[in-house]
Amino acid sequence: MKKKIINKTYWQRGSGDIVGFLCTLPCIIFMLVLLISIIQIGSIKERLEYTAYLACRKAVVASDTNGNGSCMDEAKKIAKKTAIGDLKKSKLKYKDGSVKVKLELVENKNVGSSNNSKLKWEKGNYVQCTVSVKIKAVTPFLSGRRSSSIVMMIEKPAAEGSDYPWFDKV
Repeated sequence: MKKKIINKTYWQRGSGDIVGFLCTLPCIIFMLVLLISIIQIGSIKERLEYTAYLACRKAVVASDTNGNGSCMDEAKKIAKKTAIGDLKKSKLKYKDGSVKVKLELVENKNVGSSNNSKLKWEKGNYVQCTVSVKIKAVTPFLSGRRSSSIVMMIEKPAAEGSDYPWFDKV
């Protein structure tokens, strides 16, 4: 019986389990990194939606400071400045200089008008703000340009010569 115990090696029995674990370890790590990346992309998307909201909110209340009727240009500057400032305050990892803000007037579908030449910057019209930025994610295949957009109604008071008849009586 003593001879049987001496010849028995305990290392041979568990070696297959160790090799199997070492083979699956890269897959487990890859899945963990992928899960972290998906969570990161979700938080980035949430932050971009909030940034687009802030930029558009500041843009729709913009007024013509120069007095030359260039409200759209003034609103674009304000929206870009707001978006860059908000992204700098956040912990979002993004490429410097990659922030793009696009403002464009959109047609009101309830009116039924299909003529885009009538669109002008005045109270009651809609503006769409799109904020996009190049982000740096944990995994390189999830990094890239992400964007978010929002539509809001312009709240700046109407200008003279607008289509609002009540404006002349104020």
